[in-house]
Amino acid sequence: MNESKCPLRQHAQRWCCLMGILAGIRNVLTNVTSLVCDVFQRSCRSNLCCLCLCFVLPLISQKVSAEEGFGKESLFQHFVWSKAYRIPSEYTSEESGYFSIVEGLDGAIYVGSAKYGDNGYLLRFDPKSKALEMVVDAEKEIGVDRKGFAAQAKIHTRNNVGESGRIYFGTKQGYPKEGEKVTDYEGGYPMVYDPITKKTRVYGIPVPKQGIISVTPDESRGIAYVSTCSDERPIESTHFLKLDLSSGRYEDLLDCKHMYAFIVVDYLGRAYHPILGGEIARYDPRDGKLTRLKQTIDGAAPSVASLLTHPESHPINWEVSPDRKTLYAVAMSGNQLYAYDLTGQSEVLEGKSLGPLSAKAKSTDCRALCVAPDGRVWAGINASFEGQSDALHLVSYRPGDLAPIDHGPLAISNPDYVQVKDGDGKDKPWHHGIYKLDDQDILVPRYTVMGICAAKNGTVYLTTLYPFTLHEVKVPRMAAITTEYRQNSHADLLVSRLFRTDTLTGRGDAPAIQLASVFTDQVPQNDSSRKFASEYGFEIANDLSSALTNSMGEIDVDGVMLIAEHGSYGESDTGQIVYPKRKMFEQIAGVMESRKETRPIFFDKHLSDNWEDAKWIYDRAKELRIPMMAGSV
Repeated sequence: MNESKCPLRQHAQRWCCLMGILAGIRNVLTNVTSLVCDVFQRSCRSNLCCLCLCFVLPLISQKVSAEEGFGKESLFQHFVWSKAYRIPSEYTSEESGYFSIVEGLDGAIYVGSAKYGDNGYLLRFDPKSKALEMVVDAEKEIGVDRKGFAAQAKIHTRNNVGESGRIYFGTKQGYPKEGEKVTDYEGGYPMVYDPITKKTRVYGIPVPKQGIISVTPDESRGIAYVSTCSDERPIESTHFLKLDLSSGRYEDLLDCKHMYAFIVVDYLGRAYHPILGGEIARYDPRDGKLTRLKQTIDGAAPSVASLLTHPESHPINWEVSPDRKTLYAVAMSGNQLYAYDLTGQSEVLEGKSLGPLSAKAKSTDCRALCVAPDGRVWAGINASFEGQSDALHLVSYRPGDLAPIDHGPLAISNPDYVQVKDGDGKDKPWHHGIYKLDDQDILVPRYTVMGICAAKNGTVYLTTLYPFTLHEVKVPRMAAITTEYRQNSHADLLVSRLFRTDTLTGRGDAPAIQLASVFTDQVPQNDSSRKFASEYGFEIANDLSSALTNSMGEIDVDGVMLIAEHGSYGESDTGQIVYPKRKMFEQIAGVMESRKETRPIFFDKHLSDNWEDAKWIYDRAKELRIPMMAGSV
């Protein structure tokens, strides 16, 4: 039987794509993983063995595959799996797009495309139906139909959302071909799309011959801030403007001469724009004053290596925290995340280094940065490692973390989402940005992550090139059910690695999952779960059911760790401590049965202290088809 066609194997692989549950605890499971993978190579002839593996494999990282594809000594023990969606080719010319992606208040994902020499489009992706539709035809809205360099060739802006739910973006020039003149391009247009009325307002060209690189609204004051770009090199013209959303009038605040500028607005309504050489323009609409701020990093002027003060400017990603009091920044070619305090009133913007995006990378390329509604920073990077191929990685930083966490390389869980060959078997043009790892059926994207946004439900969306692809990454959420949680307990040794990395220092390897909630049956005086929850942002549930469900009673986690190995409990007739494993499992199974859906469960150590309960747990899991595994620290 062909192993790749075995339905049970495929089922197991799909579970693997969903869960990398114990990737961060690889030292615990290395021997088990190697054994299971070895058995798997010989198991497809036995349905019974395959069936067992369908329970086991969801709980094991794809360690062997990662090692084979990324070097003998794997830097990362797992992949970050995405569901890929092809952006229809009629909306691109070279299968590309830029920073243009955001979640709307309606829960849809809005993506801008680039069709050089023709037009730019705003597309809407519905996460529920998975349907993708074009909602704004830029040149149709403007009332023109231009070709060549005169066309509004792309939407390059990072899309922004106003309090009204309207989407703010703008159009930009492409690249002149032979025989075309840069003067053919008249200039870019800021635009506002209303998802409710499905109408688009087009504002006039603010600076002739320059495209639009940023549009950031402050609807409470009826204004938006715009940044333009001339695309000149080595130094370009980039005007920082204020737009009256009612009248359409512009006020030119400053030509900042900084390439690819992002504008942010802080909690007081002050707008910020980078300036060539490292200064930062801050405009206060309350008094109309523009201040040129100096910046510091860790109390000193930024170093040359930081690229923050490059004499010809360098692309810098900016985004603010949900409370608009912190500005996060990454220089595109700098492997470092920075945070600035926006609450200061002086003429110095104080920043600090939060650490490298990927501690093991020798270099990174970061063009995609966002801040989620929960305050977590997400970035998509192209990372280079010594002796290994470049790979696209997903990175996050949660306020309070010791450093950003590199979750590992991206891989595509649905490799058939696009055909890279035409009807004659020839390679399609502009489809070279995805490839399969040698001797493996694993498809990965290459080159760069262009845009990223994090949705309210925790899903991360990002775009890659060739073909232009929207990736949906659901970082699996874990519930930990335990008897007690204290230093050096089994809960600490297992669960703490989900947020403190495998070294428990915050600087090791991180699993491709996140801890959502913890329920402790007992709370001793030396309990550490409450302290960790306040530091790392996971929930302490009042009861077991709440650890698995949200406020609407829906199961809101992707897996469960059941750890019952410590606490004050009675003894059996044979002197064994009777931990409430069956009771806890029965409650977990009851939640799943009542919702008619299951999640994988990992049992720490044995199923029970007695055969009757262990058999009951096994039978109940089999009855409900709950993927389950037991293992020991």
